[in-house]
Amino acid sequence: MPPQDYQARVTDHVLLSPNYHWYTFDLTSPTTLDFQPGQFIVLNIPGSSVTKAYSIPSSPMNKSQINLLVDVSPQGEGTKYLQLLNPGDEISFLAPAGRFVLVDNPNEENYSLIATGSGISAVRSMLLWLLQEKKVTNKIRLHWGMRFVEDLFWQDDFRMLENEYPNFHFDLVLSKAPEGWPLCTGHINDCIENHYEDYSKTGYYICGNNHMIDGVVDLLTQKGVATEFIHHERFS
Repeated sequence: MPPQDYQARVTDHVLLSPNYHWYTFDLTSPTTLDFQPGQFIVLNIPGSSVTKAYSIPSSPMNKSQINLLVDVSPQGEGTKYLQLLNPGDEISFLAPAGRFVLVDNPNEENYSLIATGSGISAVRSMLLWLLQEKKVTNKIRLHWGMRFVEDLFWQDDFRMLENEYPNFHFDLVLSKAPEGWPLCTGHINDCIENHYEDYSKTGYYICGNNHMIDGVVDLLTQKGVATEFIHHERFS
């Protein structure tokens, strides 16, 4: 579907953790949006020529609403604008945009979804689509890296999915873990290396900052993964 202009109304604005905000928007014109998991919107900032890209973390199954997950810590024009939105306010954006989507490759029997910070948005949409709509039964792994324990949210939701779908495994990584943290710590690529003996027949979908992506791509390349199986979306 080619991108087009949309109008939407805020129906919910929730603080998930000190820096992470969750938004729900009802589409008002047009009233439905078809997008592929991993795609994003290009948000207009009123009074500015600046536009900002935000991945859609919700499932494509819900065509009349979209959600956004926003890390407001950069305090740029986009985050300052979004922070002030309240239910009833309206936004405008272009959608859908982006080519970071699931690839129809029969050799990608398994899926490895890798994200840091708000990069979870794009791969969350992929995960929900694979489990709930496509009902994939092959292995799906989600590796999510955050800095501090106080940043965390959604970990209970992912654990519930892990319990519901035996083919799904969730790996939570903290780079600044507190003493006694029982799960992975440090760089996400180091933790990924501990989880894999066989890197073949897997599609790797990576979303986050440049440093993380470069580290993961280097690891996968060293392990013999061909570039056609490595897909990524870089945040500036």
